[in-house]
Amino acid sequence: DTLYWPHNKKLASFSVEDKNPLKESKEIGLILSPIQYHSKSGTFFVTTQTHLIALEQASLQVKWEVKLPSTFSGDLQIAQESLVLTCTDQILYSFNFKGSLNWKQQLDGTPLKTIEIDTNTIYAGIQKGQVYAFDINTGVIQWIYFKDYNLENIKKIKEKLILSGEGLLSLNL
Repeated sequence: DTLYWPHNKKLASFSVEDKNPLKESKEIGLILSPIQYHSKSGTFFVTTQTHLIALEQASLQVKWEVKLPSTFSGDLQIAQESLVLTCTDQILYSFNFKGSLNWKQQLDGTPLKTIEIDTNTIYAGIQKGQVYAFDINTGVIQWIYFKDYNLENIKKIKEKLILSGEGLLSLNL
């Protein structure tokens, strides 16, 4: 088995069985996002401060690289056949697996560090207490929840969206 991990500004592959496990690494800059892997295409997706990068799983070679419109600020998630992320320009972006922009939606404040994905919905929040539900394919806003609340994190658990910040709130989906 092989484990892939950010290591000294590189994406490195490690063999789980070997005593000296480092197998290969690829210099790509400081990785800021969680590493996302799409098994169907055999591709890793990562972000640096300024780029969204797709890497071939077998060789760690860059398949494509896209300069982000502004600085990466939050989470990177796979949503069906697209990649969703937020930047400091307060916009939620959706890119396809070839690096082209699918859609973008303006948020009304500083985005949270987490994005949650459901079957057909993307949930994103902002620090001043708004949670948005977006259609996964079009980016159309399905609803907005607002509470005067310092929001820090959102997490989907079963049919609920848990909001944490000044305390815990639960929204039924």
